[in-house]
Amino acid sequence: MRFTDRTISALKAKSSRYEEWEDGRTGLGIRVAPSGRKSWVFMYRFDGKARRMTLGTYPLVTLADAHMTHAEAKKKLERGADPGTEAVIQRREERQAETVHDLVDEYLDKY
Repeated sequence: MRFTDRTISALKAKSSRYEEWEDGRTGLGIRVAPSGRKSWVFMYRFDGKARRMTLGTYPLVTLADAHMTHAEAKKKLERGADPGTEAVIQRREERQAETVHDLVDEYLDKY
């Protein structure tokens, strides 16, 4: 299937989750959930194992954004790094970063 904004928005939810794959882009697809939620996915192999990386949800992540993220992930893969693991580590660090609440508490303790 050739992806365009029109073809992506026309995908309808079914009783079970399904995926459509873009022709010419190795591993780039979109997963459609029964709720109608659409998520961009990248299927690849790393160390002989099949891996799946979620690139974001449509329409928050546009088709152009998905293409750029897919290209970046493929570059990381070509350099010998697992792009999915790097994304998980980055999200974990973001969740553990200091919040405004933490900074306010620290400020109040100091001053």
